[in-house]
Amino acid sequence: MKREACVSLLRPVAYTIDYRGQHDDKLTFLFRGACWAQLVHTFAFLVGEGRGIAQDAFIYRCTDAVARNGKGSWYYAVELDEPNFHFSSLEDMKLLIESQLVNKQTCKVKYLNLDRFLNI
Repeated sequence: MKREACVSLLRPVAYTIDYRGQHDDKLTFLFRGACWAQLVHTFAFLVGEGRGIAQDAFIYRCTDAVARNGKGSWYYAVELDEPNFHFSSLEDMKLLIESQLVNKQTCKVKYLNLDRFLNI
């Protein structure tokens, strides 16, 4: 599968938090506007060797159920495997992710609630 390159330097990135999985127990961050490579570098740094914000992070591409103009709208989901809440709280994780995204790529990062994120 071909991955797109991060082209724009001032790309706006929106993100939110969702709990997914069979029992709504998987902490998942949803990103719109970020490229795959940017997310890989961000979460590789924050997870480290399993001693950071989680044991592991899985990044996959999702689509909205609502099709706009005959095309689906894509976004990326980052599922954290065994989040380490002793290392950082959920609010601290959000701050770490925002600062790392801005540090790696010059972009504007904004947190949205789940309903607003899915209706962009």
